[in-house]
Amino acid sequence: MNSEHAAYEARFGWTARTVLMTLIGLAFFGCAFLPNAPLLMAVSVGAFGLVGLLTFSVGALSRKVALRVDENGVTLGGSPLPVGYKTDVVPWTDIISVVLWTQHVGRKKMPYIGLQRKQGSPQLPGQPYGPHRQRMYETLIPHVSPEIVHASRPVNLWNLDRARLESAVETFAPQVEVVDISHR
Repeated sequence: MNSEHAAYEARFGWTARTVLMTLIGLAFFGCAFLPNAPLLMAVSVGAFGLVGLLTFSVGALSRKVALRVDENGVTLGGSPLPVGYKTDVVPWTDIISVVLWTQHVGRKKMPYIGLQRKQGSPQLPGQPYGPHRQRMYETLIPHVSPEIVHASRPVNLWNLDRARLESAVETFAPQVEVVDISHR
């Protein structure tokens, strides 16, 4: 199998969550046009809905790379929105494991994919990190080390195919484990 076929790439696009959030944004935007609605409420609810509608639909339509696993390492995509999109490519020589984890916010869950990197690996560019952020990570996500959180991306506006991820990691870096700590 050639390496391009073994590579795993996930792109931002339409998922069940993206469709749901777009529809919710559309519903809020539609509330702005209800007859007899107070002007301030109509404008604020409509603006909120429009921002949600645009954010989720533009993100889904972008088709930008969310994650790529290939011979070069792991590419972590940034925001799918037009402003501020950039990727971070982490070479295999810096990676100990690929970590799947979940952040719990009330009854809601947000899945993440992160990287446990070797001690002394260069900081990911553009990712703020410091003592305040480390304390925030330790408080909000105590089951995941701040170093992994720092090198993580939410699985949001795209779908993760775990079997393809594991196959690509095994092909390009058999020494790297895929670890799932979602249930901790």
